[in-house]
Amino acid sequence: MHLTKPILRLLLAGAVSITALVAAPVAHAAAPGTKTLTVTLVDSVFQNPDASRWGRVTSSPAGIDCPGDCQEDFPHGSTVTFTLTPTPGYALGYWDLSRIGGGVQDCGENLVCTLQIGQGDAAQLTVSLRPQATLAVTPEGAGALTISPPEARRPALPPCTETFGEECSGRYPTGTRVTVTAIPDPTVPEARFVRWSDYRCPPTRRSCTLMMDGEQYLSAIFEPVYLRVSGGNFGPVSISPPGVVCTFASDALTGLPAACRFPYRLNALATITRDPALAQDPPFTWTGACFGVEITCRVRMRKDQHVGAGVPPLAFTGPGQTMRFGYAGPKGGKITVSGAGQPRTCRRTCTLGGFSRDSKIRIKASGSKKVKFVRWSDVKVKKASRAIYVGDPTAVQATFKRKKRR
Repeated sequence: MHLTKPILRLLLAGAVSITALVAAPVAHAAAPGTKTLTVTLVDSVFQNPDASRWGRVTSSPAGIDCPGDCQEDFPHGSTVTFTLTPTPGYALGYWDLSRIGGGVQDCGENLVCTLQIGQGDAAQLTVSLRPQATLAVTPEGAGALTISPPEARRPALPPCTETFGEECSGRYPTGTRVTVTAIPDPTVPEARFVRWSDYRCPPTRRSCTLMMDGEQYLSAIFEPVYLRVSGGNFGPVSISPPGVVCTFASDALTGLPAACRFPYRLNALATITRDPALAQDPPFTWTGACFGVEITCRVRMRKDQHVGAGVPPLAFTGPGQTMRFGYAGPKGGKITVSGAGQPRTCRRTCTLGGFSRDSKIRIKASGSKKVKFVRWSDVKVKKASRAIYVGDPTAVQATFKRKKRR
């Protein structure tokens, strides 16, 4: 045990915080034949000082118990095993072993990491942690969203106005209650809030509170919604309504072709038509909300839509989206979800992942001898089998009731 540990314990009894000690450990010279190893706990993306309270790292052989005791001398060539114990609501982000030296194995997502201490005077082991629950919110149409409480690392944010923008997501410890509020655009006279995409949100209220029990997606639908058409190899296109030709003139600032953007009533049908005389070889396709090489592209304006006229649009890329399927009523029914791999079945409320955003899937509610299907939460249609687009709702509930005895 080197002499700095009693000094650290004296500092801890005074006014110096654990976070400060983790961020700036007291420097000392390692004993001959040993290497000083310092452990630091950080946020997996941002340097958040609160991350030092998100977990604890201990070592075998003993010497590291961080936060608190984050520095130890280990003999060259020795093997040391580190164990991370996350605080409830948090999880491992990654192990950063880049400044260890010696033989290092890939610890991946394991909570236990074993490494060999190499030659040298000092080494740094960085352990990143992250909140387990992620909230992604999307305003669709003439409106914006606010999130309360804001994520701890970002205490003040403007309202969310961009689909999949960084400002439209937050990471929270599991169990946090988060309220999202819909704000119609004050600059658009016809703007109004229509509904939420999640059955747990009261459809007539502009505020929705969710318990962060895992990954959450939430959209707010406003009216009007917007169609954005970006230019490409199809050249100018006509858009009806409003019955105009979009020429994709160059933007004055960037010099790139400017997209056209038009407001629509919810569920209106927009038609985009290209000039067949400008067909290319090989043919290009519509992208975004349309696909194919046809002359005409038709889009149902269920929400904000984007169409590329022969050029791939800039799109959100990331892991598959999660969908929640709620079950209300007595046991005995089931919900079958198909269209993304093998059909999956929910016999009570469940959360399923791996869906591509805007992909079309089919959901079917089936009763039994004792219960029958009544309705879906997001539509008035009582058909037990129906198709939905992922993200239109992000969570939908099936209600069942007991059959009457004859």
